Amino acid sequence: MNLATETPTLDIAQSNIAQLGSELDKKCRSDKAALEDQWKDCGKTEGVKIWRIENYKPVAWPTSEYGKFYEGDSYVVLRTYSLDGALMNDIHFWLGQKTTIDESATAGFKATELDDYLGGNPTVYREVQGYETENFNNIFPTITILSGGIDSSFKRVEPGKYRNRLLQVKGKKNIRVSEVPLTYRALNSGDVFILDAGLKLISWNGSKSASFERNKGSEVANAIKSDRLGKPEIKVTNEADQDEEFFKLLGGVGPISDAASGGSDLESDRRTSKTLFRLSDSSGKLEFKEVGKNKLNRGVLDTNDVFLLDSGLGILVWVGRKASIAERKKAFTFASEYISKSGLPPFTPVIRFIEGGDNRLFESFFH
Repeated sequence: MNLATETPTLDIAQSNIAQLGSELDKKCRSDKAALEDQWKDCGKTEGVKIWRIENYKPVAWPTSEYGKFYEGDSYVVLRTYSLDGALMNDIHFWLGQKTTIDESATAGFKATELDDYLGGNPTVYREVQGYETENFNNIFPTITILSGGIDSSFKRVEPGKYRNRLLQVKGKKNIRVSEVPLTYRALNSGDVFILDAGLKLISWNGSKSASFERNKGSEVANAIKSDRLGKPEIKVTNEADQDEEFFKLLGGVGPISDAASGGSDLESDRRTSKTLFRLSDSSGKLEFKEVGKNKLNRGVLDTNDVFLLDSGLGILVWVGRKASIAERKKAFTFASEYISKSGLPPFTPVIRFIEGGDNRLFESFFH
């Protein structure tokens, strides 16, 4: 069954974790974490593992495709690393802008399941396409976002039969490669674009593009050429050249948008207000209350509860070591509902970690 065509695409503003307790939740959690074959031996050695969600299941993503994500899909990414001699784990569930509601929810559930398998100690991140955390971006030398989803993946054809596509290379600290509409209207003077025509690769440099974007464009073009056994020809052209071949492959020529229309290469402006909330069931029912604003006192943190910090950089979820199961399981639900009700951008990142873990960012907001 093709979920991408038979179910609605995700309204990213919806709380993809708010379906805990639903039939989908029961379906995904019916098999305990220890029985999920994909989790076996995870977290025991340093490295990265990726799974794509296919028909409610995590399917191992080929290592040759690491760093490539389809906007119509959802993924679970596990990074295992050494810190002070101990193995640590970060779990990221990544949601494409055109993923389905079912796939995005399943990614969240499976990330929680993997977290359970690893003892509940990993730091867990909700990532949304285009607004990923720095920790996620640092995992990959280059991140490439491709159109389509499951049905368009791994269709190996002869280089001369590849469909034409246009890739945008953009960024400063974290350079991103994204597929954009195949038209001159997608171009702007501030970025680099690669026209992939199978056996012909044309790297087009906007007049205001930066040197690191041009270098990355060259890297991407050479990587594509290598993947196709060195058969494609690479051509580099600049905006001022008005290259006829380039625009013919684009389907026409027209005015190029200025650099500003392409958006800033820097991260969006951050809000400065900070608010701390407590999630507790000590009264016999789950209660979510504000307990601090701006000048935050660390003394309010209680190992028996869960705390959510709206930091202006995202939602940081601190889970006390003695927090109840209900508090732990509902932390993401309350974080997602808070994002929706507070009018925060739906792509606001959510990061959850356990008391005593590597939470230097969280600690930095307290006096």
